[in-house]
Amino acid sequence: MTEPFDAITYANQTLAPLLAELCALTDSPGTHDQFAYFSLLHQQITGASDPGDIAEAFFNLSTSAFMGFHYDGHVAEVLDELLERAELLSETLAVSPGERH
Repeated sequence: MTEPFDAITYANQTLAPLLAELCALTDSPGTHDQFAYFSLLHQQITGASDPGDIAEAFFNLSTSAFMGFHYDGHVAEVLDELLERAELLSETLAVSPGERH
C-alpha cells in the first residue's frame, strides 16, 4: 500500500527548490522586485503547515504573469517548470482523497 499524498512534503521537496533557484537567479540589482516576489513565495511554501497555506502561495504564484516583470530566458524556463509542477499539485489537491492513487 502506498502512503497518502502529502501536499506539504511535495511542495517542500519539489516547489521550494525551484523557488530557491529563482531567488538566486534574480538576486541582482536589476531584478530586486522579482527577487522579493520569489522570496515571499518561497517563504510561504517552506512555512506552510496545511494545504490552505499552499493554496495561498498558488494564488500568489498565479499572479506572476501579471506582475509586469520581464524574465530573462533561464528565469522564464525555471518559472515555467515551477508553474507546471504547481499545476500538478493543484490538480492533485482538487481530487478527493478517496480518488487519489
